[in-house]
Amino acid sequence: METPKRVLVVEEAEAYRQIMAELLRKAGYVVVEEAGAAAAHRRLDTEPPFDLLLLDLQMHGAEANGLYAYLKARPAEGRPPILALTTAAQTHRVLERLRGLQVVGIQDKRLVWDQLVYRVGGLLYPKRADQRAVLRAPAGVPVNVRTGERHFQAVVANVSATGMFLASPERLEAEERLSLQFILPGLPNLFEVTGRVVWRRDETEHTEGGMGVQFEDLPEEDAAKIGAYVRAELFRLGPTARVES
Repeated sequence: METPKRVLVVEEAEAYRQIMAELLRKAGYVVVEEAGAAAAHRRLDTEPPFDLLLLDLQMHGAEANGLYAYLKARPAEGRPPILALTTAAQTHRVLERLRGLQVVGIQDKRLVWDQLVYRVGGLLYPKRADQRAVLRAPAGVPVNVRTGERHFQAVVANVSATGMFLASPERLEAEERLSLQFILPGLPNLFEVTGRVVWRRDETEHTEGGMGVQFEDLPEEDAAKIGAYVRAELFRLGPTARVES
């Protein structure tokens, strides 16, 4: 099993920090949160390397200036790539702080939150995002699931024209057949399809449990509609919006 990527979130505003950390943990990343620059400095100095640093560029005080200076002074191979967080990307102070940092992107903190996980995924897994044969997009909609005598509701975490990942604590085994009912944002029709469980993932402290489902005998018209939704959603979210199941 691949070792989960480690992400350090350094953000003064508690609401922003907690939302970002929760979303990234649900996506399977190991997330460490810090509100202050001094504590973040200690983490970077003493802990195993982080794969990505989400860094608030609007922190105040001498400790914040010291953290920025520390990051600039470290060798490139000894510091994580930085996704800069700001609500004022064009201010002189923020632009000055960007100079000398290993910044791979700037993120407005007032974002639509469903974009964050997919942007982070694109930064941490660029080759996998570029090479994925089947495009998947986030959905976050409920789905009614029936298998034998069992009937429950799950969430479509992501979807493609060939299948979906269902987030659910329910345990279904590989090769189980399912009947699925769901809708997708912006599409008027109810999809009623059959599928087969091809793999499952148990819930852990850092990852949500669920199962990968492959559609079976999906009508061409439905496949075309789902494919169109996926392409439109990925265009809306931007070029790094590729889902890692």
